[in-house]
Amino acid sequence: RPAEDTIAYSIHAQATRQQMEGWGVSLCWWANMCGKWSDEKITQLVDWMVSPTGLNWNIFRYNIGGGDDPLNRHCDPHHMGKGKGLRAEMEGFQDEPGGPYFWERDEAQRKIMLKIKERRPDAIFEAFSNSAPWWMTYSGCCAGNVNANDDNLKPEYYEAFAQYLVDVCKHYKDTYGIEFKTLEPFNEPVTPYWGANGGQEGCHFSTAEQVKFLKVLKPILDKSGLKKLYREDQDEDRLENIDELVKSMRFYEESHDGLEISLSDYLQDIALYSNADYRKESDTVKMMTIHQAKGLEFPHVFITGLSEGIFPSMRTIREYKKNGEEEERRLMYVAVTRAEKGLYLTESEGYNQSTRMNKYPSRFLAEIKRTLLVSEGHAVPESLWKGTKNLIHILDEENYGIARDFVSEKPETAEADGFAGERDEYASPFRIGDIVSHKIFGYGEILSASKDWSSFNVRFRDGSERQIRAFFLKPGNDLPE
Repeated sequence: RPAEDTIAYSIHAQATRQQMEGWGVSLCWWANMCGKWSDEKITQLVDWMVSPTGLNWNIFRYNIGGGDDPLNRHCDPHHMGKGKGLRAEMEGFQDEPGGPYFWERDEAQRKIMLKIKERRPDAIFEAFSNSAPWWMTYSGCCAGNVNANDDNLKPEYYEAFAQYLVDVCKHYKDTYGIEFKTLEPFNEPVTPYWGANGGQEGCHFSTAEQVKFLKVLKPILDKSGLKKLYREDQDEDRLENIDELVKSMRFYEESHDGLEISLSDYLQDIALYSNADYRKESDTVKMMTIHQAKGLEFPHVFITGLSEGIFPSMRTIREYKKNGEEEERRLMYVAVTRAEKGLYLTESEGYNQSTRMNKYPSRFLAEIKRTLLVSEGHAVPESLWKGTKNLIHILDEENYGIARDFVSEKPETAEADGFAGERDEYASPFRIGDIVSHKIFGYGEILSASKDWSSFNVRFRDGSERQIRAFFLKPGNDLPE
């Protein structure tokens, strides 16, 4: 039996919480070194990183340096050279309380960042801090406090540090047009790494002090107008998430009035609330992918998009062959077994622009015995089932060099099986080289056909070539001159 103070965490992989925007790298401290190279080398390096044929990075973290005391009154000269190297010596922009900003500093890292912006205009930039400027700290050293387990930022400088971070972000927006999507005031804050005379900038922050500092930072950030960038960029979800987080923290504090709470207490409770809330019953329609639905059940389930080539995915089967087909079939099984009372399967007719073929019912529909289905509307025409069979044969020939018989067992009657027994091979009234006519484009010659012969590449008399569905074509001699 687990101890009473044991905390249990449950992982629910089907609950989507966020979406990946890309990948990238922090600029410190390599940019502090490489930014001193020649323009030619910097361009070549950045191209390697951001080009689609290179690493294709699109997210970059800019380090807002704190900066040590230029006179080294509280730490050894170049003490970071003993650890991460002199490249870790970051320049701060302000040397004293209320003093001027020296924006010409940090030239090397800035040069790399501007080159990234030039070569990758859609790059996402994030700002973060390892330490406040030296004069805001207890130790007078940006590497950390004398005792690495103690906070190093003096509480009386919380507001000054918050203003410092916001001023740097505003400077880069106003001067260089670089808008930081996020601002991170702490970096690995609850660790024993950051001690005076250490190998890099760092600052310990207890969880309680992190909460206090964020309460100071928020109104300054609001007043700066930087938060407004989210609304101007139409990123309403991000803005609402920020407001919702603040409201949630405030409510949590009020509901625990008089009790000492920590950030870990809040995160634990909100995680449990979210998982329970995700499962609560409500009179709403839930839309999700099949992967998200794993482990869940619902009274009624609607599965849409049951067209051959869509579900199952033609791309998956082509890429992974037998394993791809089996994975798609497993997904269908997961989707079907989510229903407790009613299961609704839908497919649609029409034309698939991505495959340039007509849409035919999914093989998954064809494999269900007709006696198990209650159909609404018109019955599926036999020509469409024939098209489904033809697409299956096409994929089989591509992947295996043969066309399999998709009827797993001989049905007692044609109506008992989804395909209603064997069909004649799919046939088209047109052939390559035929002269055809179109109501708008006139006469033309068929140059090639899609794999299911449902559309054709036609060269018309004006020299243009167009992909035309068979439905809109007629034999050339069927129309009057």
